[in-house]
Amino acid sequence: MKLNSKKNILIYQKALYVEQLNYYSKLCKLYSKLANIHPSLQTAEDIANFYSKPLSLASQGKFDFIIKEDYSKEELDLFKKYEFFSQNFNEFKNASDLLSEVIKNEQ
Repeated sequence: MKLNSKKNILIYQKALYVEQLNYYSKLCKLYSKLANIHPSLQTAEDIANFYSKPLSLASQGKFDFIIKEDYSKEELDLFKKYEFFSQNFNEFKNASDLLSEVIKNEQ
């Protein structure tokens, strides 16, 4: 698609938003699966505290640091997927942000 008109730019931006939402929903599903692994984690705060470090590392692409911790194979698989989905989400977000700058500069 050529970005030679404001209409095409807006269509492309909406397509980027759709992709962001797609990956965001996948991240939410993975988080939900993680939340169900440990029945002892009762509240949202418990889950967030327990998984904040590995998910933060995964979203930064630092999966190697997670492997050194004591997590189950199922958790490690979910962290690896989380890493992939969060990187894709961030790529689409960055592209959308860049396109927003183009629109602002054009105005």
